[in-house]
Amino acid sequence: GGVFINVYNIRADFVSFSLTIQRIILSTQLNKEMAGRGKRVFPVLDFCRRFVQFVLVVVNIIVAVLGFVVFIVGIVAKISERTYMLMSTDSTDEEISSVTTMLIVIGLLICIVGAFGAVGAMFVTTTGGRGILLLYSVTLSLLVIFEFSGGIVAGVKRNELDSGFRLGINDSFMHIPNHPTYEDSWIEFQQNFKCCGVNSYTDWIVYLNTTPPATCYNGTEPWPNGCADSIVSWLESNVIGLAAVALLFAILQVFGVIGSCFVTFYTSQKSNYQKVV
Repeated sequence: GGVFINVYNIRADFVSFSLTIQRIILSTQLNKEMAGRGKRVFPVLDFCRRFVQFVLVVVNIIVAVLGFVVFIVGIVAKISERTYMLMSTDSTDEEISSVTTMLIVIGLLICIVGAFGAVGAMFVTTTGGRGILLLYSVTLSLLVIFEFSGGIVAGVKRNELDSGFRLGINDSFMHIPNHPTYEDSWIEFQQNFKCCGVNSYTDWIVYLNTTPPATCYNGTEPWPNGCADSIVSWLESNVIGLAAVALLFAILQVFGVIGSCFVTFYTSQKSNYQKVV
């Protein structure tokens, strides 16, 4: 009985040893096959990763600079918004103030996100760099959604802003005799926009019973257009420019999300593969 048990144990050990050898051989063959595939695939993907990484660094530096510019524009607009508020209704005042505040916040946020993207892309081969880049992609995705929502709101309220400015311009013009500050603002607007009155130069004569000021004239002839149309046209032309800039930002941000996800995922997978091999 004892001899039978020993023979059985020796046979079991031999089978276990054979299975272990087979696993080692299969594992070695698999690793060689994976290494062969890696040698064929990784150079191409490495080139793509380096190219996307380089573009991410450059684009995010540009985005950070542009965000800083938007931040400065928001501050300048915040300082000078009082002049525009005199030419609008009370409800439009709040919208102007909210727009300038939004410019400051968005500009600062874009600047910070751009800096995060550039730093994360530079150090993506490290665990910390991949973490920063992942945080960047999530934040950028939320920012794209936020900007898309803001664009919809701005489009819906476009007519409200137009009517608000026209109503406020007319109201401020009619109160010129009682508010010297309004008269100063009107003189400044007529000089800057090369216009006269709300609808034409006759508004000074008909509604205010006075002769048009010197800023109403182009030499000896009064400006033919009123300030309501001039100011609204100027605002609409700037809205188109802002929309074009926003579209460019959106394209860059979508590329940033896709590129950062690719670089982060690929670098992480390659790191794990190298550990296994």
